[in-house]
Amino acid sequence: MKNNIPHNIFCIKIGVTACSLFLSTVVFYGLGELVNYNLFKEKLSVYSEEIIKRTDDLISQVKSISSEAKSFDVYNPCSQQYIDALRRLLWPYPLIKDISYVNNNAIICSALWGTYPAPSFMNAYTIKIKRDDFTWVFDSLVNEGIIADVIYNDTIAITVSPFAFKRFSLDKNTKGFNAVVGNQTHSEHYFKIGSETKTLESMEHDKVKKYSFPFVKKCSKDNDLCVISAASYSGVYNESIFVNAFLVFVSLVTGILLSIIINGSINKSLSLSTRLREAIRMKKLDIVYQPIYKLCTRNIIGVEALLRWRDDKLGPIGPIGPDVFIPIAEKHNFIGDITLYVLKKTVHEFVEHAKKSNIFLSININSSDLLSTRFKNELFSLIRKHHIPHGIIMLEITERQSANLGALQECIKLYKDEGVMFALDDFGTGYSNLNWLSKLSVDEIKIDKSLTDSIGTESINKKILPGLVEMFKNLSEQIVFEGVETQSQIDFLAQKLPCCAVQGWYFSKAVSLPDMIKKLEDEEPSSIKCDK
Repeated sequence: MKNNIPHNIFCIKIGVTACSLFLSTVVFYGLGELVNYNLFKEKLSVYSEEIIKRTDDLISQVKSISSEAKSFDVYNPCSQQYIDALRRLLWPYPLIKDISYVNNNAIICSALWGTYPAPSFMNAYTIKIKRDDFTWVFDSLVNEGIIADVIYNDTIAITVSPFAFKRFSLDKNTKGFNAVVGNQTHSEHYFKIGSETKTLESMEHDKVKKYSFPFVKKCSKDNDLCVISAASYSGVYNESIFVNAFLVFVSLVTGILLSIIINGSINKSLSLSTRLREAIRMKKLDIVYQPIYKLCTRNIIGVEALLRWRDDKLGPIGPIGPDVFIPIAEKHNFIGDITLYVLKKTVHEFVEHAKKSNIFLSININSSDLLSTRFKNELFSLIRKHHIPHGIIMLEITERQSANLGALQECIKLYKDEGVMFALDDFGTGYSNLNWLSKLSVDEIKIDKSLTDSIGTESINKKILPGLVEMFKNLSEQIVFEGVETQSQIDFLAQKLPCCAVQGWYFSKAVSLPDMIKKLEDEEPSSIKCDK
């Protein structure tokens, strides 16, 4: 099985590389498509603005001609002077093809054709629209074989140049673009440009949008005019070979770099300290609770919160104990993050039960945590937020790192003023010694399991026990023996220190929060009084 691990890692890295290349290709082609599509719509927008400007210019020229033509009343209609005046009036307007004199909806004479042999009635057309003071007729027969768009009133007809919108169909940059010019509601259509205007009108009517046929609407600020423009869009894949070559190149380079970063991260994730940091960040550390019992009454007087870490990569070996990951956190200087995690989680989920049962909640901290302003502020904030009375929170301190006892004394006094109690953990080992016991004001002394294990045995620690018993005889109510597992240990402590407290598998292993709550609910209060 071990031989398969490098192979599995290799397969994972190959898969990561393939996924990275695929993902980068999708992302860059997606971005390319997005940019290209928006550029295409921007091109449509510019096209629409140019058409609406051309239409505004046309209406402006029509209004100007109509205004100037009012001065022609001094001439006899269709006299040579009148026709010459029409020709002079026509000359400066590039969007107008002809100006005619109208009588009874018939053209009598024009600047372009002179006097007609017979009146040309404007009753042959495809569309007729009344707009302001003018009537617009589209595809009107203005002369024999001549079809044009005409705008007229009672006395004058203005023929729109057939080239007014022609360039929009011929421009190679907008080839295939389509536009329909109408009023703002588009209940009326005036001019159509392109070969797919029927598709555009159908989409507008049905209010349908197609990604492959995007359209843009632009309206005039001066006139009741709007233009809707659209064109078929084929996607970035049909752009030039240079654009696609660039996208492929960028996708490959980015995919390779991404795979290098991810595979490097996989290697880094094999580091236990990195995984521990991630477990803290993702809140994957578990809290279990072990009750502490008064020996003589067998009632629970407190609960110690214990941290467990289940690492997915280690799988079947079960949770990793604090004796493994706490030294790692201390070595890499993030022990404070673990302490805060335990503090917040235990206060949040258990402190109300501790208050209800009138027991203390014991939390392990490092001496460096005690000196930390960050930890102090967080704990005091939680005390105020949850209205935690004095005697509920107990902090267990251990001499795992060198610390200034004077500074610790000052801190302990500050915390005690807020109702926080202190326990000296692991007493009897190299971590907690008599110097700490004599200098620090603690409420509880926890005898290390290594000394408890010596009860009833012939180990060297057994020789230390009589001295400890004698030393703590008058402090037995402040003493907690850890790791109590056998009846002989219970009998010994009941005889020597009956008022002490005990903690260990003899009474209960560390259990989950629901199980701990059930233990408290099921407990019967004892009427036994301890006999010192």
